[in-house]
Amino acid sequence: MKIPGTLAQPESGAPRAAYSAYAIAGRVTAFVHVPAEAEGRYFHETLRTPHGMRLLFGEIDGDPKTAGESASLMLGAFRRSAPVADDLAEVANRSAAALLGGYRQGAYRHGANLARIFVVQHGDDATLSIINRGYPAPILVSGRQLRPLTPPLPMPPVGVLAPGSVHPPVLTAGAFPGDRILFHTGAAGTPTAPDEVLSDLRLRLPDLLQGEFAATTERLVAALAAADHARHIPATAVCLLDIGH
Repeated sequence: MKIPGTLAQPESGAPRAAYSAYAIAGRVTAFVHVPAEAEGRYFHETLRTPHGMRLLFGEIDGDPKTAGESASLMLGAFRRSAPVADDLAEVANRSAAALLGGYRQGAYRHGANLARIFVVQHGDDATLSIINRGYPAPILVSGRQLRPLTPPLPMPPVGVLAPGSVHPPVLTAGAFPGDRILFHTGAAGTPTAPDEVLSDLRLRLPDLLQGEFAATTERLVAALAAADHARHIPATAVCLLDIGH
């Protein structure tokens, strides 16, 4: 089972709707939530591969008229490379190259688009691997312990550097049954640190992210919406992974 990419741009004046989806890939259950205010920018895919679960989660920053096309290019590259590439960095680089390739071919007539992405893998050996291009650090929740998964080297969004000019660093950590990993996009367009993004919720996260997964995701979405509203920032998207037995 997989999460489909969100590609469709609503027609001008059409109401936007919040979007949530679940996927199961091996032992990992993935949940993605995109609030109504942010729908149209985000794209995501979860696949079960010979290397374990692989996930692409990101957003297009640029011209709304070509965001769907940009997302489609990156998703296509991910779907082709994730099942066969041994190296997670190669998967990330192919997705990045697809975005820049579309620009060179004249796909973006209204200016260049950038993309912020997470590329994630969870293997059968319980190793979690993450490539982070332009986002806050994810948070690993193990019991009541919170661990920010800070990248070894902060990387700019895709489109700032030419594809192939850098080998994106891969952060690795153990993620075991019962653990949950929260990927939070931060306020739209701001590379904020996790302590700032989740300042209102940080002490509550161990309670919010415990228990049955469907109930957990409902609590998380409601709590984030309230926190975003209280701080008067644009609505943000989340991806939550649950490591099963």
